[in-house]
Amino acid sequence: MGCRELCAALFLLGCKQPPAPIAADDARVAVVDAPKPEPVPAPVTRVRGPLKGQFSIEKTRFVAGEPIVVTLLATNTDSGKVSFDVGGDYRASFYPIRYGVLLHDSAGKKVCDNRDPMPMSLGGLTGPRTLSPGETYRETFAVNSACELFTAGRYRLTLIRLFTAQVGSDAGVHCDDTLAREVAPPGVTPACAKLLDGAPMIATDLPLELEAYDASKVAATLTPWVAEAAGYKDIGDHWHRTLYMQWMHRRLTCSFTGAPPLAKASDVAPFMSAVIAALPKTTPAPCP
Repeated sequence: MGCRELCAALFLLGCKQPPAPIAADDARVAVVDAPKPEPVPAPVTRVRGPLKGQFSIEKTRFVAGEPIVVTLLATNTDSGKVSFDVGGDYRASFYPIRYGVLLHDSAGKKVCDNRDPMPMSLGGLTGPRTLSPGETYRETFAVNSACELFTAGRYRLTLIRLFTAQVGSDAGVHCDDTLAREVAPPGVTPACAKLLDGAPMIATDLPLELEAYDASKVAATLTPWVAEAAGYKDIGDHWHRTLYMQWMHRRLTCSFTGAPPLAKASDVAPFMSAVIAALPKTTPAPCP
């Protein structure tokens, strides 16, 4: 074998040497993929009767104390009118009471049901509302006061609305069509069960994730409301926001009494500002 062939063989032999071992702290060590987050369940809606629609929320992750605002859209798909009652709300509910609101934790345990216990009394006048063919009913409210929740975790939020017209019916005065259920509760009269189970209904299950209470994050969410409230022309503008702030005042600022009264539209922005400024740094116990 000549010199040229010998050199070539030695060169190839050197190329076939095993690579040097990689130290445990070597930057070339392969990176293990981080575990992927659990997928967020899709909303599930159940509809009964001549309606289409659903409940919705703008996002699925909230900070405890941040307003969880839901919107109901219900469109009449029938060729005739759909009539149902509105009002009759409990005076201290801080949300429209004709909704069933339930929360289940990630293990499926029910942690809140606004129908249990039932309110002591109802308030306000009940009146009819009629949807013409193709017309849409919309209502927006914050569910915080219906199901008070300050524990971080993953939940399933269920919202139910019956489109019942009990006024003038023969279902009896004790047939309660507020605080809606998908199935009539046990113990009601046959006439009441027929009314409740036959009424058009929309129910939606929504995924919800809650972070621990953080006053600065809650304030950042609420501050834009103040700027908008400064331009209100009527005290009823965005009424769901004012109701939420009234609940916040009652629930999170127990010792705070400096909020101005609400008599006209110009009172709303100062009221909101005062509540935001008084937010506690940590979640307090429920007010007495």
